[in-house]
Amino acid sequence: MSGEGHNRNLLQRIVSALVLAPPVIAAAIWGGTLFDLLVFAFTAAALREWLRMTWPDPELHYAIIAYVGLFFLLVATWSGGLWPALATFVITGAGLYVLARVGGAQNPRLSTFGLAYVGASLVSLAWLRGHDPHGWQDLLFVLPVVWAADIGGYAVGRSLGGPKLWPRISPKKTWAGVVGGFALALLVAFLWAEAFAAPVVATLAVAAFVAALALAGDLFESAIKRRQGVKDSGGLIPGHGGVLDRIDAALLAVPGFALLVALAGRLTAWH
Repeated sequence: MSGEGHNRNLLQRIVSALVLAPPVIAAAIWGGTLFDLLVFAFTAAALREWLRMTWPDPELHYAIIAYVGLFFLLVATWSGGLWPALATFVITGAGLYVLARVGGAQNPRLSTFGLAYVGASLVSLAWLRGHDPHGWQDLLFVLPVVWAADIGGYAVGRSLGGPKLWPRISPKKTWAGVVGGFALALLVAFLWAEAFAAPVVATLAVAAFVAALALAGDLFESAIKRRQGVKDSGGLIPGHGGVLDRIDAALLAVPGFALLVALAGRLTAWH
């Protein structure tokens, strides 16, 4: 990509982030039904794009989205309890697998895996917001750290170039980009720790963990797209492709962070 093309693509990413981030952050702080609806909207759009990559019959996708809507209704009704949520995952996954087999999906298992992969991240978001009155602080940590890792990696990697990280999976991703992504993620985490009086060293360690998972999630979606012969999961967001392209880094990072919070508590309590 030329320097002009790189700058234009980077500008598109920044503008898209500036448009998308404020409503997401506002909904995370507000919580309640507004946040649940936003979570469902991202779930439906992301799963729709996953199915688009793995399932040749688009007429069935909307039925699957409605099915996922029932899933989230049940989870919300059960207040996000762990065992009811897991039971609903199993029931919903079994139904999706049957529909994928009957509907002629190229790979029913891969199509069904998308439900767990996408759903686990967004259920983790809902849990992080609802498990504690200060859960919004957790979201204001993990989401900006993931965004910073993604934007820093893109900006530094495309600007400096250099050795490729894993050219067979993601030809444009470089080691310089990895360093840039981690650096920006750690900077954002440091600012968050200062703002919320959290222990700095522990916060930076968790941010490094989240950034590593974000990189893994990005690479995993790249591997799926390459396997399916798809360049972008969709074209909804300028400069980013589809919703799945935009949230790929969060799909592993958010559940990983939620598991850490479940085991060790909120960062602001780590004193």
